[in-house]
Amino acid sequence: PDEDAWFILNSFANAISPLSTLGYFSYDFGHKCSLKWYRFALTFEKNAITGRKIRVLLASEELLEKINDSTKPKLESYSHQPRWLLLQQMAKKYRDSNCAIGVPQVFSTYA
Repeated sequence: PDEDAWFILNSFANAISPLSTLGYFSYDFGHKCSLKWYRFALTFEKNAITGRKIRVLLASEELLEKINDSTKPKLESYSHQPRWLLLQQMAKKYRDSNCAIGVPQVFSTYA
């Protein structure tokens, strides 16, 4: 349900955040480093090999600004199509509302 989205997305945000710990401390101590914002979304994928799984899709805001509905990259596999559709949804939502970091956005793309 949509009312559970914040709890689910917050759990994933807490799982992802340790990946940037060293970068944060470098930035905080004034070391030269780049600052980049990322957005993430979840997709529920199912296929004959792995069954069903939740995948975290992480994309920089810079990438989301470049994605448009007409430019489709060459995909390695047909099974990657749901990921591309999700990236397009993320890019559209980012362009349309530039939603605040930490505000859960619900996307529905199923394979």
